[in-house]
Amino acid sequence: PLGKHSIRGYEKHEFLCASGCIRLDANVFWTLWNDQKAIPESWKEEMNGHPTFIYFDGTVLTDSTGEHFVLYLCYYGSQWCWGKRWLGHYWNIYKPSALLPRDYKKVA
Repeated sequence: PLGKHSIRGYEKHEFLCASGCIRLDANVFWTLWNDQKAIPESWKEEMNGHPTFIYFDGTVLTDSTGEHFVLYLCYYGSQWCWGKRWLGHYWNIYKPSALLPRDYKKVA
């Protein structure tokens, strides 16, 4: 349902871009998908009794029809799943994105 708990994907993307946070991208998504032991255990936790979807907003992909989407990981049942979410749809504001704080410093 639409309302104060929903946001269109494009609006969410603009907000994240303006936030200054580091948005993890499709490269991080594929790295984690290929080494699922590296995925944080906390991402398995449910939100409001539902599986948590972690979005990788650092890369916006385009399908053959020109629609834009981002990839996500989700722990469902006892296994990791992945999918894509269209930016043109409304999103529940409680579905998190994979981010690093803007003051994140790479450790050598």
